[in-house]
Amino acid sequence: MRPSGAFAGMLSGGRMRRLVAVLSCLVLAAAGCVTLLLGSSGAAASTPASAAGTFHPVDSVRVLDTRTGSGLAGGHVARFAVTGRGGIPAGAAAVILNLTVLRPATAGSIAVFPGDTAWNGAASVTFAAALSKQSMVTAKLGADGTLSVRNNIASTIQVIGDAAGYYTGGTPSTPGAFRAIAFQRAFDTRQSHPLAAGSVTRMAIAGHGAVPATGVAAVLANLTVLTPSRTGSVSTWASNAAWDGSASVSFAAGRTEQDVLSVALGSDGTALIRNNTGVALQVVLDLIGYYLAGTPTGYGAYQPITPTRVFDDRPGAFNDPLQPGQAVPVRPVLDQRSRVNRVPEWGVPAVVVRFTVLTPARAGSLSIFRGDRAWNGSTTISFGAGATVQQQLTTVLGLNGVFQLQYNGAGSVSVVADVLGYYFGVPNPLHYTAGQEINPRHGPLADISCPTATFCMVVQRSGFAERWNGTAWSRPVRAGQARTLASVSCTSASFCVAIGNDSSGLTDLETYNGASWTHASNLPVNSSTDKRVSCASTTFCVANSGANYATFNGSSWSTRTATGQQLFSLNSLSCPSATFCMGTDLGGNAGTFDGTSWSARASVTGTVTPWSVSCVSASFCAAVGRTEAVTFNGTSWSAPSTIDTNRLLSVSCASATNCRASDSSGSVLSFDGTHWSASVPVESSGLAVLSCSSAGTCGLIKVASNEATAAMFDGTSWSAPQTVDVLPGNLTGVSCTAASFCVAVDASGYALSYNGTTWTSPTQIDGGKTLTDVSCTGSSFCVAVDSLGRALTFDGSNWSSAVPVYPGRLAAVSCTSPSFCVAVGADKAATFNGSSWTTPVSIVPGPGLSDVSCRSTTFCVAITSSGYTARFNGISWSELGQTAPGNGVDLSCPTTSYCLASGFSQLSSWNGSAWSPYFEPVTTVYAASCPQAQFCVAAAGSVNTAAAIGTVWDGSEWSMPVTAPA
Repeated sequence: MRPSGAFAGMLSGGRMRRLVAVLSCLVLAAAGCVTLLLGSSGAAASTPASAAGTFHPVDSVRVLDTRTGSGLAGGHVARFAVTGRGGIPAGAAAVILNLTVLRPATAGSIAVFPGDTAWNGAASVTFAAALSKQSMVTAKLGADGTLSVRNNIASTIQVIGDAAGYYTGGTPSTPGAFRAIAFQRAFDTRQSHPLAAGSVTRMAIAGHGAVPATGVAAVLANLTVLTPSRTGSVSTWASNAAWDGSASVSFAAGRTEQDVLSVALGSDGTALIRNNTGVALQVVLDLIGYYLAGTPTGYGAYQPITPTRVFDDRPGAFNDPLQPGQAVPVRPVLDQRSRVNRVPEWGVPAVVVRFTVLTPARAGSLSIFRGDRAWNGSTTISFGAGATVQQQLTTVLGLNGVFQLQYNGAGSVSVVADVLGYYFGVPNPLHYTAGQEINPRHGPLADISCPTATFCMVVQRSGFAERWNGTAWSRPVRAGQARTLASVSCTSASFCVAIGNDSSGLTDLETYNGASWTHASNLPVNSSTDKRVSCASTTFCVANSGANYATFNGSSWSTRTATGQQLFSLNSLSCPSATFCMGTDLGGNAGTFDGTSWSARASVTGTVTPWSVSCVSASFCAAVGRTEAVTFNGTSWSAPSTIDTNRLLSVSCASATNCRASDSSGSVLSFDGTHWSASVPVESSGLAVLSCSSAGTCGLIKVASNEATAAMFDGTSWSAPQTVDVLPGNLTGVSCTAASFCVAVDASGYALSYNGTTWTSPTQIDGGKTLTDVSCTGSSFCVAVDSLGRALTFDGSNWSSAVPVYPGRLAAVSCTSPSFCVAVGADKAATFNGSSWTTPVSIVPGPGLSDVSCRSTTFCVAITSSGYTARFNGISWSELGQTAPGNGVDLSCPTTSYCLASGFSQLSSWNGSAWSPYFEPVTTVYAASCPQAQFCVAAAGSVNTAAAIGTVWDGSEWSMPVTAPA
């Protein structure tokens, strides 16, 4: 990060090119910054919504472990603190716990309840003798942030509790919010009659006890099946939906089974329960809390969905069998049965998943953990041999949007996982607008047409055009809808036609009226064919693209398709009148057009050399190709005459006695009607195309090159070549100090600034050298560095000359004031004191410094492309270690105890003492910037495309990415 005023300067330089611009403005969005190339607007991010009843996942934190003492004795209660541990704040209403009972001596249960209340006789987890049991429960916290756990059997047991997330306190009012309640019994078959085998029973839930009568989408409940006489299952679902055939709780004969369920309600506030077993069952449903109905939008709000199968390793299913010890990443998006996405692809911090282990042949366990974490050795679901086990879990996802499923056992096991709902992630504060091209790379040039001594039009392959007025060249503008241009023909300063391709790939015709370009027509062919256009007047033009051509009558274009004897892929076209055009093709053939049809093709000289042709009338044309020239007298072509030692490229005739030809070395030859002169060097090198007016003045441009230069002939002599186009390079750095001031630099030595409304035209400040980065502290001070190891300073009006700093490429610069900057290159760093630079010193092992970020004169951090970092304390540099192997592209340090480093496939943070990885992004991250520790923006995507993905860090989670429009 480049601290600079109130908006500490936003980006590293060098590597970001197009995406570097996006990131700066994303961070400055609240100030109204516009995006370089891509564009962004909108409000700055806030922290995740803290509305009452919203869920917030945390890294697993142990809050209970009776093994540290003598265990939990029979009938005893242990009270333990939850809030204030592992990021769970005071005031949290409820917590999600993964409870483990370790190998109890006898079957029984434990109860978890608020620490400031008495046990109400309910059970939270039931277990069998000798088998460890894991269960995830949602427990209402006491007002003091504590929970109590009670051992409901006579013998001592060991219990472990790991918190996975919490619900904020207060009265919920937003859709999807959760309210924990004291255990409330809503359904008990013992008070009426058992569930008959195969029966479906309606359970009235809304309006029961503390659950509101209306506005409830789902409830969280304990469902207990009491000592069934046969192995089987029960299913619950919303009363206004059809049963999907899945089970909610599975059980073994003779064993009481209890599980925590998220039960969706129908619009009438009821749910259905089905006995899938061949015997009657006694079932109890105890409510733990409820979710408010409506369309959730805020962070932590819950959205129940139709059960969605996301994992199935049974033979013939969509996944490979789960191997012992193998951690399989599962992205809970795609329903593997319907192949439909039911969960958002991004920004979901947690999902509610029902896991089913189907009749395992051996005892074992499953571990379910975040996709961006390594397995910590814990288990989540334990099972014995022979009995199907089912458990519903709130599963926290990694920042990569996946959870991992690991089988800990021998042989094979069949597991299915169904998502029942999900929690919303960080609301995305990014709002992209369409991009604004402020520094387009226009060249190379394609063609030139000069109808008068004071007017020429040049078109570029990138779709831009610029004009010569006899003295200077205009700024380039895009020619209407053109994305590429190949040829241009002008009859005056107020009429030109250009041909190229539009964004869809169709051949595009654009007209110029003296002030602006307008789309005229399309030819229905792709972009791979050669294209030429020639106009005799404002009422007659011919355009050609492959086997298609069009004619213009002054008001509209008519499209025609050539037949077998007519011209294909014209290399050159010249129309001196409405009744005569001469065209040459890539096979060295020529044909004429009389305004209605083309003549048969005929070889110009008996060779296959492509020819450039220029005609002043139906009775005179000149053509050049290879090293030869020929003329046409209205009937036939002359014998070829060798006139040059270099390859001839183009010819233009002002009259039958005044022609000029250009060659591949940038030289020009002239024709007086009888003889060709010796070549005269005009351009230093390169292929050149020329156009001459009737007055004998000419313009010569260099093509097939990024050197967009032109030389002009005034009838007597040629001018020195001059730049036609500013031809800026890719943007390499940007620094903004306020909504009304930004500076950007590019790879061709140009700089441009922003005043809150518009960008200035690029100004060359570094003689065509590659500027790699810029850092500003205000509108009156900036420093830019270049690829030759030099620095330039800006005083608010002018840029200084480049000053040597380091004998090699400088990669980045960061300034905190006009009297303190640090620049880095290779393995060295140099500091600026307001008047001079220090001698560079080595600060990291090996070359490759890519970025530096300074917070003050006593705190800077530099990073290499290999991920090594070093810190400056105002006197010397000390090594901080490595962020992640092979990752070190961009760096941002908003405080002395927080830095964010991005590096293609990894985001890492520094907390003042050590680096730790955030996650491995799905797509490549090129830049990340943090104006404060609780707000960062990461830009990802392809560095070669005009699109980016932005995500926001709020201090605890990354938001759902959003893609900028191209």
